[in-house]
Amino acid sequence: MRNLRCITSIIFIMVMFLVTENIYPQGVEFSFHGGKASRIHANGIGGSVTINLPTGIKTIHAGARITYHLPSRSLSMSEVNNNGSMVTVDGENSLFLYGVEGGITVLSSPLMIRAVVGLGRAQHFEEFMVSENDTMTKTTRKLNTHYIQPGVVVGMPLGIAIIGVEARYTRLEKGYSMPAIYGLVCFKFGL
Repeated sequence: MRNLRCITSIIFIMVMFLVTENIYPQGVEFSFHGGKASRIHANGIGGSVTINLPTGIKTIHAGARITYHLPSRSLSMSEVNNNGSMVTVDGENSLFLYGVEGGITVLSSPLMIRAVVGLGRAQHFEEFMVSENDTMTKTTRKLNTHYIQPGVVVGMPLGIAIIGVEARYTRLEKGYSMPAIYGLVCFKFGL
């Protein structure tokens, strides 16, 4: 994971030095996203704020992003143990991501296509309920880790709004990594 962060930082610094003009803020974007991930983290919602920096070649974007994948059932099983009693196990997982994000607009018209990468912290929550006869045991675990999240955003500009989809792959340092597809609504404001 440390190597991925190092490589991403080097690429971002190289892009910043390759620009041909002075960088100045052009506008701010507020985005809201929601969608579905694979594996144990199902539905996710979130938002981001991004500053647009035109460079003369492509527009660079830098900002912050937050996503919460709602609790979803990850495990449900029942079996009879050696004593002849029924044991039932139910489990739920949720994921909270927050961090920084950078990207480059590859195409801005007629469709907007943007390559992005995010880095940050992830909190993975697990909750298991084990019931055996009349006894119930609840176990909760929280795993703090880091993530890197490359992706592609494709949207249709409609005045100050952009409506589109984004494909992301969330690579967790510890825990379950996953691809996800989010719907996106974005509002742009000039500075």
